[in-house]
Amino acid sequence: MIWEKVPFESLYLIPSRNGLTRPQRVRGSGHKMVNMGELFKYDRITSDIEMELVPMNNKELTNTVLESGDILFARQSLVREGAGKCSIILDVNEVLTFESHLIRIRLNTKVANPLFYYYYFSSSVSNMQTIIQQCAQAGIRGSELTKLEVHKPPMVIQNKIANILSAYDDLIELNNRRIKLLYNAGKNLYKQWFIHFKYPGSHINEAFKSWSKQKINDIGKVITGKTPSTKNPDFYGGEVPFIKTPDMHGNIFITKTGNYLTELGAGAQKNKYIPENTLIVSCIGTIGVVAITSQASQTNQQINSVILNKNYYLYYCYYAFQSLKEQMEALGGGATMSNVNKTKFENLEIVFPEENLLQDFNDLCEPIFEQILNLQKQNEKLSQARDLLVNRLMRGEIKV
Repeated sequence: MIWEKVPFESLYLIPSRNGLTRPQRVRGSGHKMVNMGELFKYDRITSDIEMELVPMNNKELTNTVLESGDILFARQSLVREGAGKCSIILDVNEVLTFESHLIRIRLNTKVANPLFYYYYFSSSVSNMQTIIQQCAQAGIRGSELTKLEVHKPPMVIQNKIANILSAYDDLIELNNRRIKLLYNAGKNLYKQWFIHFKYPGSHINEAFKSWSKQKINDIGKVITGKTPSTKNPDFYGGEVPFIKTPDMHGNIFITKTGNYLTELGAGAQKNKYIPENTLIVSCIGTIGVVAITSQASQTNQQINSVILNKNYYLYYCYYAFQSLKEQMEALGGGATMSNVNKTKFENLEIVFPEENLLQDFNDLCEPIFEQILNLQKQNEKLSQARDLLVNRLMRGEIKV
């Protein structure tokens, strides 16, 4: 199927615009602002996401607010693949703006379905790579984006394709809401038992008598990850998950990674293998992020892994380790690249309840976390199916 090609600008309702620049000292009050972090974390952005607040004047409240259907593009990225990354704005119910590293596109909905073009630019069909400029950082310019030729199928086709693909994302979003509810159910139980001491048979005055403080290396074996030589291509492209900090963000279990090792690559550092249900904690850069492995894996050197001495420690330690973030940030030195080394990490202490209480908590949390893992795996399958479909739909290979 051959579709008309037009300059992207011909589909605009208003000219493209870069966002606001706000120094750190004025942030903290005002209106929500979409930063690069939100763009790369969320493909579909809503106003109920937590964001930084910034002050805005009347002119900015007129010119730089976001509306449902707006598409945001990343102007810059440390890696070429990130330049031009796009997200779509949905369900805006309060004033929402965006930062200067982003480009806002507002399409004329009489001739262009914003959801269709969001998926179009998320596919391999768009020519986004042709306008990326590589300097210290990869980037695109709004002026080049306007000239970029895009396919323009009839509106009825745009609408059908958008509906097909958004159905997958709607299911993923529903699963994410269920995951959040399940996570909070476990967290509320953790708080009730181990912070407010309201567990079965508890008495406040007796709560701590059989509890102790334990160092992390007393409750499990700590393994600091390592990166196999990137000069050997035979080490990469296999099936062994190679976990980096970005793989952990927003995930309770690690079910997918950006890189995989071959058996040869993983075998070159056999002592870095970590089994299923290992707790992993980011300790360099963005520190204090906690996740759980879903299969035998390896990590890079920015992550410390804890292979727990007993299986039933897992869910208590998962929530307890999250409370160490501030302490880890202080230990990290507050430098440009914070770093909590293995020795410092091993010596961190957590309050450790009595064994039977840990077992009871584990028994209650296990079905909760099993549901979370199943939902995450469902989302992976939905994402894979959507990604296979999007390119074929955008090429017109599938009749709709």
